[in-house]
Amino acid sequence: MSLNKKIKPVKKDSKNIKFFLKYLPCFLKGFFVTVIGILALGFTYYKLSEYTQVIYYITYLVFIFGGFVSGNSTHKKIGGRGIVSGTLGVLPVSVVIYLILIITTFRDLSIISLLCPFSITIGGTLGGIVSSNAKMRY
Repeated sequence: MSLNKKIKPVKKDSKNIKFFLKYLPCFLKGFFVTVIGILALGFTYYKLSEYTQVIYYITYLVFIFGGFVSGNSTHKKIGGRGIVSGTLGVLPVSVVIYLILIITTFRDLSIISLLCPFSITIGGTLGGIVSSNAKMRY
């Protein structure tokens, strides 16, 4: 063993950095669609000043749509299998939204609160599947 081995410098253009920079806009698209939808529903709920069950269900549709946007754009940017790329593309969105849910609610969370990340993940999976099955015809 020689002590005079050369140490290879770390390349700045690593594959991981390029992958992360490809993936970041996809994450932000899904996150912003979800947040803007939730803010719009919150404003609607505030203006109605009464409890309606419809807004409760529309909230989960907004989660599914935000996940769909993130999964669809992730599969278009990165490729691969639709189910895998859509699901892996939306997992950070669901974790961040769930952490925001934990921080903003001051009451105890129940099993029902797990429907939020589950619905976002289902939407991302559907987005990846739809993106992989879309045929470009020119």
